[in-house]
Amino acid sequence: MGKETKHSGTAHGKIILIGEHSVVHFKPAIALPLMSTEIRAEVSGNGSPADDPRFAVDCEYFTGSLADAPGNLGNLQKLVVTLFNSLCVPQGCEGFDIKIISSIPRERGMGSSAAVAIAVIRAVADYAGVVLGSQEVFDYAQISENIAHENASGLDTIATASNQAVWFERGETAEAFDCECPGTLIVADSGVKGGTREAVAAVRSMLYSRERGKAREAAQQIDRLGELAYACLQALRKGDTASLGFIMDEAHEILTGLTVSDRKLDTLVAAARKAGAIGAKLTGGGRGGCMIALVADDLRSGVPATVKSVESALKAAGAVNTWRLPLHTGPDTDAGRAATVK
Repeated sequence: MGKETKHSGTAHGKIILIGEHSVVHFKPAIALPLMSTEIRAEVSGNGSPADDPRFAVDCEYFTGSLADAPGNLGNLQKLVVTLFNSLCVPQGCEGFDIKIISSIPRERGMGSSAAVAIAVIRAVADYAGVVLGSQEVFDYAQISENIAHENASGLDTIATASNQAVWFERGETAEAFDCECPGTLIVADSGVKGGTREAVAAVRSMLYSRERGKAREAAQQIDRLGELAYACLQALRKGDTASLGFIMDEAHEILTGLTVSDRKLDTLVAAARKAGAIGAKLTGGGRGGCMIALVADDLRSGVPATVKSVESALKAAGAVNTWRLPLHTGPDTDAGRAATVK
């Protein structure tokens, strides 16, 4: 394959609507695709032989030989070598170069690392002339995610590959479903890098605290987040934006109690509500990252807010960027269908 031929793959960002942190403890979660953000990977052969392949990467972190990449790209190194040996060697492909273009802000809980993995897998498969099913894409992506995030749940992997809302239970089969709800989510970037690992560790510490009252309260909060996930699913299916707003507000209160919010996120949540959002909460790991605000499309609900006014309020409160996410998704493709979460 010549250098002039480029093969590409894409994936998009995601947000967690409900289930942050509780999903780690085997409670359900719902994630939504954020199609307005995207990772694109381009692969082209570089002429190096199959028995001594070379790989180069061009991305925001690093440009050069993948073998010389910094430690934070160790997950990409492992993924590329695995893909080459599994997909390219049988096809007699030469080594290749990868260019990664991203509009997903990193370390914001929007699934950037999983989206990179998905985009690279799709691009390398296209380069090798191999068609992969959704389960194969998931399994390859988890190789990368388990290095980047240790024991990755698989939620980001499935959500960044799917064009539909995803109902996710760790250890079970994730299910994509159509979401037709008369509302719009506004996603706002706080401008602060998320602290997912620290937040996960803090919640775990509370759950296993030697103080029985503290541990019991944390367990009850995790259980309640699981209950809210089921209520959220029903609200989405019924198009009940009012109930969805209440669910989001309660979830944020619980997450704040679990110490995974921060002052900036709380400020943005309060600003959105004051501007007329009918619900608002953090999304993702917390301690930085993003929040989401719900605006009803149906003005008969008595909500005076408009998308523009809430966006303006969020930016005035310090959000560095916002995206709109209508609460409806269309038909999906095979690449985004349910996968078995191991």
